[in-house]
Amino acid sequence: GVVIAISMVNRISPMQAALVWLNGLGLAVIAARVARSHPRLAVVAARTLVACAGLLALTPLAAVVRIAARSTAPMATGLETLLTARVSPLFTDPNAGGSYFALFGVSAACLYFFERRAVRWLLVLALLGIALWLTGSRTAAASAVLSLVVAWIVVRRPRLPALAAAGV
Repeated sequence: GVVIAISMVNRISPMQAALVWLNGLGLAVIAARVARSHPRLAVVAARTLVACAGLLALTPLAAVVRIAARSTAPMATGLETLLTARVSPLFTDPNAGGSYFALFGVSAACLYFFERRAVRWLLVLALLGIALWLTGSRTAAASAVLSLVVAWIVVRRPRLPALAAAGV
């Protein structure tokens, strides 16, 4: 099923799709082995992935700028695009893009809170949040919020009155 989906989305042959899938699977296996044998490298790799996702989140913003620049009223068009359009230049399905940005947005939020409020992760979180908004994926946004709430509950282990006061 995965190979057929890859070949349909990318319009490549099933054999090429199978190679893409096996390549990704092989990289995941290698990454897991390196992480298991060198835990410090796993942390560096995770931070690098989140930072790269933040850079990738610039792509939808660049698309908005391009759209606005082509208009006779760039500021109004840019603002309207930010508020109403579904911009997902990297993914054919905006919901898939939203899920991607939600996944890394939650990771960036966790890095921000666990690394003594490092401002660089707040910047990455902001970029990922804007990119998530631009995809227009309500489900991805809701899952990101829910994931952050669950992470907060797991880390903080608040008492029942605190949860009730928070509305959870």
